[in-house]
Amino acid sequence: MKKLRNSCAAVLLGIMVLCTGISAAAEEQVIVEDDCNDFTNPAIYNLTDGKVANMKTADSAMNFNKFSDGTYASVTDGRMIKEADQNAASEDKSTYIIYYAQEAMASFHVETYYCKKGGTTANDMSFAASSDGVNFTPIPKADVTKTVAETTIDGQVYNEDNWADYFWRQVNFDFNLLPQNTHYLKISFGAKSSKGAYYDLAISKVQIFAAAGIDTRYLEEALKETGALLEEQKDNCGDGDLQYPESAYQALQQAYAEAEAVLKNSDADQTMIDQAAATLTEQTEIFLQLQNHLLPLVDECENFDLLLSYTADNLQISTSDITLGDRNRFARLKEGSAELVYRVTEDVAFIELEAAVRRNQAEIDAGVMAEDMKIFVSADGQQYTELPADTVTVRSIDGGYFDDWVKDTWRRVRYTVFDVPAGTRYVKIVFGAASEEGVYWENHLMKVTLDREKRDSFLRGLSLWKTEESGGVAVTDQIQLQAGGSFVLTGNLTVDPAAAESVMLLAAVMDGDQCCGVTMLRTDENGRFDFREENAIQVPAGLHTPNIRVFLWDGEMQLRPVAADLYVF
Repeated sequence: MKKLRNSCAAVLLGIMVLCTGISAAAEEQVIVEDDCNDFTNPAIYNLTDGKVANMKTADSAMNFNKFSDGTYASVTDGRMIKEADQNAASEDKSTYIIYYAQEAMASFHVETYYCKKGGTTANDMSFAASSDGVNFTPIPKADVTKTVAETTIDGQVYNEDNWADYFWRQVNFDFNLLPQNTHYLKISFGAKSSKGAYYDLAISKVQIFAAAGIDTRYLEEALKETGALLEEQKDNCGDGDLQYPESAYQALQQAYAEAEAVLKNSDADQTMIDQAAATLTEQTEIFLQLQNHLLPLVDECENFDLLLSYTADNLQISTSDITLGDRNRFARLKEGSAELVYRVTEDVAFIELEAAVRRNQAEIDAGVMAEDMKIFVSADGQQYTELPADTVTVRSIDGGYFDDWVKDTWRRVRYTVFDVPAGTRYVKIVFGAASEEGVYWENHLMKVTLDREKRDSFLRGLSLWKTEESGGVAVTDQIQLQAGGSFVLTGNLTVDPAAAESVMLLAAVMDGDQCCGVTMLRTDENGRFDFREENAIQVPAGLHTPNIRVFLWDGEMQLRPVAADLYVF
């Protein structure tokens, strides 16, 4: 361990030298420059009949201030604007301009004008990069530097601090690390600030740059990110949960040192620089995949930290209130596929997902809803097998599944796999397709549980119903127990919260038909029973045919149908 720490210190010292002794940015040259007065620039890629769809140019004055004598401080600048109102929600996907350059693009500077109305402006421009002009990768808005520029008119400075409603300001966007081999830059308009105000944002200048000479920026960025990772994880090596094997940490240290040596080599050419960046990035990804994930794994879907991978451009953390008591869920951002993958370091024997599903009136009338979540498993993370539908128990936690579903409401749906193929170390979850276009957001993932213990359900999703004969709800499914041992009920069971205070669950230890002991549990304020290991129930010694029966008791006989999800192990 001491040797590992000394090695880490040497690497971190190298990081400091790297950050202080090497220029942070390569020299650049302009390869595209457009003043946006018209559509004649040869770099514009998406021209049709001499113009860009849904766009036009303007050169009218833009007011920055109004004086007491009724005159204005204004600027006149040629610019590209929307041709008409597109009624977009956040990004106007139908209004965009694409620039092409034969040389690889490295960075851009885009100048725009925004008009403030009602204390707000139109949504920001968005940017995407492509190597082929077909498949574009969005550039995260958080990574693009947005600046409200200072504009001086007749000696008066206008900036963000004195920006009032119905006046304009220049807003600049800068980004200095486009993906390698970028030859196409797509600039999409944000949505308007108010109805009919399609003209309140404009593009006035576009500059795109290429690196001059040997481009070391990608290698520098890879070293910066890997160095930060090594520093963050230097005390997190071991065999524990969420730790990294020491051998993996040492291998990444070595990869870092080799990449740093290439960067410092004055004789290194572009091929050597690019190869070093690619190798270090690959080794960093391998290191991240080797993090220990011990079982049981319970993901409450509050972040993406427990995932090996996920569809980054189509999954978000939704925190809206859908009245199911859960404010953190994985949800789709748009139409299209969305999936996520878990990797664990033990064999998985039990899988359970908890989802939220919404249905509108049209779906209810047609008897349809979003497709069920699909579950795939793998031993090596390469070859995945979809679990057949008949091996996945699907049921609602909130009463019915299709029955009595009120329009535009959400219900919790649980997917449970009791028979997981042996050797499973990777679990992939694919969001089911929406029932119709435009409702891609009607299924969310709320919770994922993976466990090493194989659980046998003695209810298997059976709904529990009130029985007049017993004055309560009885479940006749039984499971054989070992006399003299103990068992644990785990999972949860939900009843109508309005009846929560008067409802009890009775777990009866039986010897044949004779009751030998009863454990009583009440619901919480949400009408849910939550079983944990401290609820272990003892089975008396000397029983001939010990078994367990579960009852729900409502003294006032007002218990509504409930759904159970109980396991014994």
